[in-house]
Amino acid sequence: MRNILLFFLTIIVFSCSSSIETSYEKQSGSLDVQNNNEKIECEDDDIPCENLSIWANEYFEEEEYEDAIDGAQQALACNCAVDYAADIFSVLTRSYVEIGDDIEATNAINKGLSYEPENIELVELAVWNSKRMNDKDSEIENLEFLLTLDNSINNFKRLSDVYRKNRMYNDQVRIIKTWISLYPNDDIANQELKLAYNKLGKDEFAIDKERCEKNPDNFDFCFNYASNLAKSARFDESLKEFVKMAKKFPSNEKLMLKTAEVYLDNYNQNEALILFKKLIRMNPDNISYLIELSRIYQDSEKFRDAHKWAKKALNMSNTNALALLNYAQLFKNSVESCSDEELKLEDKAVYEISYKYYRLAFKQGNKESKNMIEWFKSNKNSVLPTLEDWFLVDTQESELRPIDINPNRNCYSWVEQSVDKIISGG
Repeated sequence: MRNILLFFLTIIVFSCSSSIETSYEKQSGSLDVQNNNEKIECEDDDIPCENLSIWANEYFEEEEYEDAIDGAQQALACNCAVDYAADIFSVLTRSYVEIGDDIEATNAINKGLSYEPENIELVELAVWNSKRMNDKDSEIENLEFLLTLDNSINNFKRLSDVYRKNRMYNDQVRIIKTWISLYPNDDIANQELKLAYNKLGKDEFAIDKERCEKNPDNFDFCFNYASNLAKSARFDESLKEFVKMAKKFPSNEKLMLKTAEVYLDNYNQNEALILFKKLIRMNPDNISYLIELSRIYQDSEKFRDAHKWAKKALNMSNTNALALLNYAQLFKNSVESCSDEELKLEDKAVYEISYKYYRLAFKQGNKESKNMIEWFKSNKNSVLPTLEDWFLVDTQESELRPIDINPNRNCYSWVEQSVDKIISGG
């Protein structure tokens, strides 16, 4: 293909009348076709500019860079830059880069932009060339201009990345704020702004706060703001925002649950209890709410109430691993709260009930139970009832509740389960 084209161009070179100088000379940032006063003539005005542009590009793809430059110059001599500036100057630029002539490559881009200053392909070429030459200022200038032509998310991110890479955080903040104004739901923009604020020593939560205040009816914006405050242990501020949101979204289950969790993180169990009870009324089939309510009562050492909700969870599903685990923990925690340093038989009886439910939870797939099961096995002679313990109990009953063993231990009066009395060492 290349030889055929060269032959064709050689045959017709003597038939043309228009001419232009052959090398590129920088004059006021423009590129002229001159070379030692040797003139290149347009070899055939009848050849379509599209063909000349395609031929130059084919030389480039065949890695014949000098021929590609000659082909592009021929297209320029035939006044093809008017309609094909992007194609011609792209080939010219990349060919000069390949032969190591960075000056002419830059000149070619500038000349192309003088024909089509808002051609995105040429502006992208200028960005690429600036980045290739590590010309930070030129890269930024070209990216800023590109944004005026194409304000896509990707272009905002590219410019933000360049500013961050060069530690120009104030400029980065400026660009990201424009980005957010056009794409307020873009999470990447908001995360980038937080990082930039952090670098500048500013409160990163000001971003979430501003976004929420400007869009008070946007659930996600305000919910994320309050949640992020909670993640940073700014619980009072977080709860203030959640309470405000509750007035706008009084029946939102997600909001109610998160608020209850933050109350717990802030050691406000009473408010958390109120919300979990509301959640149970809203969604009575959610077993996790029952379990959480039981755990809150356990933390408050209100074991009778804890047992009430733990039992409801277990009645809902007696094979639920978390419900079984919670039941086991309830009995264990009650012993730790009620017992003295030396365990009595009724304490050990409650431990035995706990041990039973840890094994059931493990059987249903709860791996967390394994450590406690091993602990019971390793300490069974001291924490579980033995024949010697039962020997002191004067009763004919074969099964006893902890309160039956010692009626004075009201601490275990809520325990309904019985344990088997050991009657022999076998």
